[in-house]
Amino acid sequence: MQSAPLVQLVDPESPISDSFVFRYTVGAPPQPTAEFLAAYPELLAQHPEFAALARLEAGGAAPSPQDATAFARWIEADADAQAIFAKWATDEGIDLANVKVEP
Repeated sequence: MQSAPLVQLVDPESPISDSFVFRYTVGAPPQPTAEFLAAYPELLAQHPEFAALARLEAGGAAPSPQDATAFARWIEADADAQAIFAKWATDEGIDLANVKVEP
């Protein structure tokens, strides 16, 4: 719960018109990338290079920096994948249990 006050908005003085769903879990941190790829196997079929990310288990090793960067670059560059990811993140909630805040 301590992470929620750390959310940064573009203009903190402006009213918020969107809803934000946050999901907190007890126990091993989930693997959002694996959950996303499991929810959309057709995207994984188009990008077999992310098969290792799809196999990550909750509480297990985090994705390598290279894999995480490649996944993020794909989502950023592919407008369709970005829209699907944004919808998934909204529908499923965003799990802050594994967020690391750096100064």
